[in-house]
Amino acid sequence: MPNDLLATARHLHSLASQLADALNARPSDPFGPLRAEAAWRRFRQAVIAAGSSLPAHPRPLADWIRELGRAAMQFDRLVAGKGMNAIVSRYDIILFDNLIAEGQQLLRTHAPKSADPWMFTDPPPTATADPGPTPTPATTPSTPAPTATADPGPAPPTPSTPPPAPAKILVRWRDIVEVLPLRETMPRSAYEERRRRLAYLNQRYSGPIQTGGKGGQPRVDLAELLDWWNALTSQVQHAIDRERDTAATLLDQHNYGRTGRVAPGIVGSIKARRQREGR
Repeated sequence: MPNDLLATARHLHSLASQLADALNARPSDPFGPLRAEAAWRRFRQAVIAAGSSLPAHPRPLADWIRELGRAAMQFDRLVAGKGMNAIVSRYDIILFDNLIAEGQQLLRTHAPKSADPWMFTDPPPTATADPGPTPTPATTPSTPAPTATADPGPAPPTPSTPPPAPAKILVRWRDIVEVLPLRETMPRSAYEERRRRLAYLNQRYSGPIQTGGKGGQPRVDLAELLDWWNALTSQVQHAIDRERDTAATLLDQHNYGRTGRVAPGIVGSIKARRQREGR
């Protein structure tokens, strides 16, 4: 694997992590949108430059960079439609979260193995003389004596199918947060922020985490939690596309009569409120 591809992937992973950190800024941070805008410009420029020199045949790191480029293209359209100020601190902006976690695993897998600096302490191998071919003694053919076969007895019982592994249930917020890639995009010290973000996503996108009311302990099956999380990106993108289509429909309006307006994408008309007399 070329070193330049590995270096490019490392650089993009670092920029994507910086962008995710900036997007997760607290709503009270007045400089959050500015940091996010600067991080987005750096990441956008780098991922476009990397895409122009990717190898044509499939490779794990090259395929990951292409997926990163697709997420960046979706985010670019989102920024153009809503603006960075409306995006920062929204808990459902997770286009890069799963890709950052996947890239972290790929970088660990493809990192070159470092050489042992103490290899010089091993004794050098001892050269041995080649003894040459070993002579084969002549053998006299003989008829093998018949051998008695022992009674194998009854066949061993067929092992039964093992029972399925019991479901793993998580009953603490900290355990639930730690198994998800949120820890790859937010510092470990921001546990409460990660917990609130996960609770928001669970409520909005019909997550499997059950809570016993205010102050109650959560409860979730680990397998169901991971399946829901892996499908969450497509659900969020579908919601974003639906909002964009609704906004475009509302913009396409024209006057109807004296006080009404018509939106062709919506059945019916939009009537203006009647002004009170004397105002």
